[in-house]
Amino acid sequence: MSAQRLPASSFIMEKKTDFLSRRDWLWGVNGHNRDYPAYPEERLEDQIRLAAELGVTLYRFNYTPDNDDMFAYLDKVVDLCGRYGLKVFLVAFDLCFIGYKNPEKLYATARRIAERYRGRIPLYQASNEQDIPALDLARLKDPIGNERSHYDMARYADIRRCMEQILKGFKDGDPQAKTVVNISWRHTAVLDLFTQDGLRWDVTGLDWYWALDDHGQNNIVDTLERLAALPAPEILVAETNSWEGDYRVSEEQMREYNRRAMEYYYTYPCEKLKGLIFYELLDEPDKEGGEGHFGLALNDIRGNIGRKKLSYLDISACLHRQG
Repeated sequence: MSAQRLPASSFIMEKKTDFLSRRDWLWGVNGHNRDYPAYPEERLEDQIRLAAELGVTLYRFNYTPDNDDMFAYLDKVVDLCGRYGLKVFLVAFDLCFIGYKNPEKLYATARRIAERYRGRIPLYQASNEQDIPALDLARLKDPIGNERSHYDMARYADIRRCMEQILKGFKDGDPQAKTVVNISWRHTAVLDLFTQDGLRWDVTGLDWYWALDDHGQNNIVDTLERLAALPAPEILVAETNSWEGDYRVSEEQMREYNRRAMEYYYTYPCEKLKGLIFYELLDEPDKEGGEGHFGLALNDIRGNIGRKKLSYLDISACLHRQG
């Protein structure tokens, strides 16, 4: 994809906060595995290099290896991330657990992964946004998800059994690695149910693409306070960007949302909140609508990386010391 040149003055917003002053804070970016057309294996190093140039230290990446070829690919990802100064945050078992018949198989796979990468992968997320399939959508229209009554308990039970096995497998495979459970939007009550049923994890992940309001439908304050009340000692904003990236809004508005998110979370008064991960590194042109426009850089259907968007340039300026 040919690079479109924009005026230098439009790249970067005025920097007000020192985003490198906190030693306990992690910045990251999301990528995807080789099964996504926008992220082909032959351009893997270009992807990792672009993530590193952003100035982040975490590369959140979804993959669940279960054979030699798949492990060889993940070996390459981990090695390249190490070479470019990144740590892998692995999201595994991104699948449907409703009616899943063999949760013990999940344990064995999770343990095998964590044993293989012991000391090399510091964060393992057990599946992804399992709050959504647990919602009782047959009975309720657009539930907020912050009350236990918003969930289908039969579906929840299937999910809980699988999550328990995955979390245990990761911990048994590498006791020093941190386990992560994430939710989307305000679906906090599923985490209350997990906690009530004895599940424990180290980091709660929040995926948030909405307004940063302290009231109303998108009440991020209430959401963060509910997460802070859980036993897990840390919180990461595991995915963020303007809703649908720059599909419905301009690049300038996407940049402004992400800068505001950086300011908001970095200065939010919660000791448990430890990091922010942008979604995502590259546009995915094979996807319809906004799903294809979350990237911080342009990309074509074959994974040829194009111009860095305004938000990439602004984030990078914030995460590199000047002078």
